[in-house]
Amino acid sequence: MAPSLRLLLVLCLSHPTSPLSLGGLGKKKVPGMRRLQTRNEIRSVREGRVGSILDSRLAAALAGRAVVGDQPAHLRSGLSAEEERERSNIVERHFSFAPLDEAAEAALAAELAQVGGTLAEGLGLRNQLYRNKDVASRSRLSGAQLPASWDRLEESAAALCCPPLTLLRTMIAARPVPKPHGRLSPRLASGLVECLVEAHATTSAAGTHLSADAVLATRRLRKLRYAPQRSVKAAVLHFDQDGERDGSFLRAAAWACANDLQGTELKQVAQRRSRAAERLVIRRIRAAGIRGRTEAQLVLRRTTPDFVVDYGPREATRSGLRWVDVKHGLGQGNATKLADIVERYCEDWGPGAIVFTLGYTEAFADELRTATPTVWVLDPAAGERLLGSDWPS
Repeated sequence: MAPSLRLLLVLCLSHPTSPLSLGGLGKKKVPGMRRLQTRNEIRSVREGRVGSILDSRLAAALAGRAVVGDQPAHLRSGLSAEEERERSNIVERHFSFAPLDEAAEAALAAELAQVGGTLAEGLGLRNQLYRNKDVASRSRLSGAQLPASWDRLEESAAALCCPPLTLLRTMIAARPVPKPHGRLSPRLASGLVECLVEAHATTSAAGTHLSADAVLATRRLRKLRYAPQRSVKAAVLHFDQDGERDGSFLRAAAWACANDLQGTELKQVAQRRSRAAERLVIRRIRAAGIRGRTEAQLVLRRTTPDFVVDYGPREATRSGLRWVDVKHGLGQGNATKLADIVERYCEDWGPGAIVFTLGYTEAFADELRTATPTVWVLDPAAGERLLGSDWPS
């Protein structure tokens, strides 16, 4: 076969539209074939991962068009300004940076009961008061003369009216560490305090004293990167052995952990309690027949409230709320930061509700509702009324 003829035959066989091509050999045009292929392509996308993302975004877009009215009066059970002031005064009289013992807790509960308050409300107000005092004390510490020795930490914390662990953290960041490490940064000083808290919890449970070995064996220290870990280890050994051979550093640290709310509970314990509260609320929502997705199932989304409502009985979903987020604490104070988060939730999912497990103040709720009118603020009792049969007709 001549070379030119062979080249022409190869080109015809390789071209997909050629009647002589191997791909089109023996094939005929079938009416509607392209429509069927397009339908199959759409089905493959719909049943895959991309389809699930598209479905969730479409559902969110439709949910965002849902209309939710003002929060009904019978679901507004937050503390009034007078009730907040009354309970705050009681909490202030019983306040200390140290955790309450059984007698002090009973006395606080009894006084709160006289004005119709609960111990849970009081503890929530106390935690908020602690945070406020802690923030105020940090500004005072920035210009104050710090104690010259660890043994003076207790009297200095009382004189400066600041949490003991906050003062300890500031003292650690101000103390020099032998070269090449130098002083610890405020961030590493906070990391060292977290190591001390973890070690103190471990040694207290075992009935032993806080030691450098216990601090060096903490999970918090192991989570640090290599260079920061070396710096923190050097600081612990220097404060305990080289700089203060009398062991005053660990004695002061143990006292601070035992007399500060930050030192009585590990962060992971508080996080587990918060997650347990979220699971309890979600379980109650599902018990009412409502189906939806949890935060863990929303990892592909930009915002992830604790629960997104997909469908449910009309009685349970007639409010028009499309998502629920649980806050294990008291809703009080400045709502600006939370309002930004709530606004993004409403943009993505539509109207929703924030549930504060320890209650909230109406002033705080009004600030949230003003920033985002499509959000409701609830406590557990109001949540039960919303899910129960006493929803007004």
